[in-house]
Amino acid sequence: MKQLIYSFSDGKIVAEDLPVPKCGENGLIIESTHSLISSGTEKMLIDFGRSGYLEKIKKQPEKAKQVINKIKNDGLRSTLNAVSNKMNSLNQIGYCNVGKVIEVGEKVKDLSIGDRVISNGPHAEYISVERNLCAKIPDNVRDIDAVFCVIASISLQGIRLSKPTLGEKYVVFGLGLIGQLAAQLLKANGCMVLGIDNNNEKVKIAKETGIDSFLSKAFNSTIEKANQFSSDQGVDGVILSLSSSSSLPIKQAAMMCRKRGKIILIGDTKLDLDRSDFYEKEISFQVSCSYGPGRYDDNYEKKGQDYPYGFVRWTQNRNFQAILQLMSEKSINTDNLISRRFKFSDYKDAYELLLDNDAENLGIILDYHNTKNSNKTLEYSAKSVNSDVKMGVIGSGNYSGRILIPLLSKLDVDLISLANTGGVNSAFYVKKYGFAKLTTDSSSLISDDMINTVVIASRHDTHADMVIRSLSSRKNIFCEKPLALKIKDIDKIDKKYNKICESDGKVPILMVGFNRRFSSLTKKAKKMIQGINRPKVINITINAGHISKNSWVQDYEQGGGRIIGEACHFIDLARYLVGQKISSFTKMSMKNDEINDDKTIMNLGFNDGSIASIQYLANGHESFMKERIEIFCDKKIIQINNFKNMKLWGWKRNKTVRLFNQDKGQVECLKSFVRSIQTGGKAPIPYEEIIEVSKISIQIAGSSEN
Repeated sequence: MKQLIYSFSDGKIVAEDLPVPKCGENGLIIESTHSLISSGTEKMLIDFGRSGYLEKIKKQPEKAKQVINKIKNDGLRSTLNAVSNKMNSLNQIGYCNVGKVIEVGEKVKDLSIGDRVISNGPHAEYISVERNLCAKIPDNVRDIDAVFCVIASISLQGIRLSKPTLGEKYVVFGLGLIGQLAAQLLKANGCMVLGIDNNNEKVKIAKETGIDSFLSKAFNSTIEKANQFSSDQGVDGVILSLSSSSSLPIKQAAMMCRKRGKIILIGDTKLDLDRSDFYEKEISFQVSCSYGPGRYDDNYEKKGQDYPYGFVRWTQNRNFQAILQLMSEKSINTDNLISRRFKFSDYKDAYELLLDNDAENLGIILDYHNTKNSNKTLEYSAKSVNSDVKMGVIGSGNYSGRILIPLLSKLDVDLISLANTGGVNSAFYVKKYGFAKLTTDSSSLISDDMINTVVIASRHDTHADMVIRSLSSRKNIFCEKPLALKIKDIDKIDKKYNKICESDGKVPILMVGFNRRFSSLTKKAKKMIQGINRPKVINITINAGHISKNSWVQDYEQGGGRIIGEACHFIDLARYLVGQKISSFTKMSMKNDEINDDKTIMNLGFNDGSIASIQYLANGHESFMKERIEIFCDKKIIQINNFKNMKLWGWKRNKTVRLFNQDKGQVECLKSFVRSIQTGGKAPIPYEEIIEVSKISIQIAGSSEN
């Protein structure tokens, strides 16, 4: 299939060949018939991409601070790689789609194959979308009208926040698509509406749909027109549906309002608010968020958990339905909003029109035709190394695409296949790093006879099942941590592994990406303390940084939380340094916080009497080092700082070891794994230690405080 993708680095838009995405249990696969180019949002994205580095920094100064802090902590090379990956990332574009359902997730019960639906899907021939982000189109609503539904829902949500009543007077400032539709919705609600824009064509279109509109050319004349409209009483509300680098529209809106009037910002303007503009009139100001309640809430969007009807009357999906109902009743007219229609294959002409003549365009529609490729696997010209290691990679998210895949491409392996549920960056990785296949069907990758090694870097809750299926197919496995999220799944893996061992006499290599033990500094420290047969004290501090409670990582079902998903690294590191089994553990987490297990102190006891304390903290400052390891033994101290340097006290030579580049062990971790397959040697991490650390991590995460 073809999908339009947008380059963050240069703003270019191209049609990329991609496999049809995988259908989630709460989702749908939709064959597109039409999609609408959002003239405001998409032009803004393209303009940002086309701007130079300095201009990008000016627009996002907070990012520059993050880069500086990362250089201080992680070093120049690591930072440059991260910035380069971000700048070269590809993104889907578009969010107004109409099509027919061709596949339904197992938990979706109210939609069927063949239904016409709207969704916030991108410009693509086939899209995967969650149930709460789409709505069924009434039979008497045309596709080319329905394609405006998502845009209209953005307008509707802003209007709902302002709570207009019959007969009130409103100004809609900015007559782009959102403003045009907001004006129609306010009028349908029984309000008197004045539309204002500085573009004559947009004012003309608004007048054609029955909206009293004014061409704004000067500050004072705009205020005067609004005063005339309100009979010098001030308007009841202003909907700001424009984009501006100035805060002047906010000031104008405040001057238009009556006492205790309302201003709702749907667009994007500078927010240098003058208190006096709002104070004397007690004006209310609010920013509207997208399509309505549920937006950016994973429980609602991805898990399909609806908000109670009696408590949240208008969610984003109910807003979709309300717009479609208004269209069905002919209360919204989109005929004058359609500027041009293009075949999907002529997308370049559509975007040239958008960029070269934006002022004269509103709705640009892409029409799809029945010439689509619906394959779930695509083949490419692979870069062959003729290695004994034939590798398939499952998952191309941030860590996989930024770290794992680039490192694997430098090793003596043949990259056969990359599997991902969707996502536009997968095609970029396939082409750049020489994979032979790209698929959205992970099962076909695991069962592929050409592949003898599977790298699992997908979402955490998928790991256990994929490990078991890969073991059943007798594949070598590199599983990016964690191995599993539940003890019962660890037991299933252990049972399968031992069964293969009993039946075959030899099992494939099973490796988990506990890379910190492979750092050159960790290995040096291990060698130094190995001959000291006395208990050791290890103190590990991780300045982990904040991750939103809404992130999938924090979700116990999907990500397992940060102890299982991330702190397991350091439980393994302590286990490796001590070289003894973990015999006991305690955990203490910070109280009265919305997330507990990312501000946690974990204490481990070992069979030889050694102890380790791991402070995993998400409430520190970003400028402080990320990871610090201290080893106390036999009146000697070793300190490793962010895997960039190692300081010594009490040793014959207390020389500080400094590395030019940070070494967290990722390179050696993967090299050791590949080498063990090629030589038929032992697994780089003993299987028993993988199981031990994985179980302990899960037990600590689930334990009561002690």
